Amino acid sequence: SKYEVAVIVVDKNEDVGGDASKSNSAIIHTGYDASPGTLESQLVVAEIPVGMKTGAFTYVAHPDVLHFVGDKKAYAAAARRIALTSIATGIPLEVNFLGIRDGRYYPNADFWKICGMLGAPVTFGFDAHSVDSAYDSASLEIAKSFVKEFGLNYIGKPNLRKLY
Repeated sequence: SKYEVAVIVVDKNEDVGGDASKSNSAIIHTGYDASPGTLESQLVVAEIPVGMKTGAFTYVAHPDVLHFVGDKKAYAAAARRIALTSIATGIPLEVNFLGIRDGRYYPNADFWKICGMLGAPVTFGFDAHSVDSAYDSASLEIAKSFVKEFGLNYIGKPNLRKLY
């Protein structure tokens, strides 16, 4: 390795690789399970741009996923900050197919409208948790309609980031 580092991985299972530690894939994964209005949800929103500015990530996975409650102006300001950081860093934002496939509360139209207006780079992510969802043509078509509806700057496959 280029860097001399010590790493410890903490996993709730007896061995690593069963849950979160199995898929560290150079993406910023937003806090989809953060409770609305909690410090965790506030920190996720605040830290997404910080993580993007490191240059260590390929894209931001479902940046619109937070359970937002409260002032729509505050949500719009957070979305704008994330979109502008995406533009400045060239790190795309992911339209997530799991949200489409399962009928979840994301993709969030309010978030993607802002991204479309600003021209933030956007990519697609299948978020395949099973073999059956490794290619999801129905969600792909819906995602393509989002690109058209919100005027998104779809870039296709993102460039993988290399740290060294």
